[in-house]
Amino acid sequence: MMKLFSKVLLLLALPTAVYFAVSFLAGSFDEEMPSVSVIRLSGSQQGDIVVPFCAVRQDDEGEFVYLLEEGKAKKNYITTEAECDAGFRASHGIEENMLVILQPDSIKNDGQCVVATAGKAEM
Repeated sequence: MMKLFSKVLLLLALPTAVYFAVSFLAGSFDEEMPSVSVIRLSGSQQGDIVVPFCAVRQDDEGEFVYLLEEGKAKKNYITTEAECDAGFRASHGIEENMLVILQPDSIKNDGQCVVATAGKAEM
């Protein structure tokens, strides 16, 4: 499958004209790029980081989330301590301001390219 992507790099507005510098990337991709919702993590007043329930998955190696890094889904193992109303309190493997992918079921593998949108965690 051939896809064409564009990204606006620069917008320069002058009194008489508007100029756009656009870069194009054409490539062949073996898989679709799923659209995913992401949230930016923040800590609580107690210093806890709470990860929404819908973002946490588990495999043979433990609990993990997918982080959004440079347009790709990166599998990141975490340690959860307890549950609260908003999700799991995480003690290791996660930090404030990380972009966590919500409901990552469409992600097939670590490092897969994704298209991100702002999300709202559904508990």
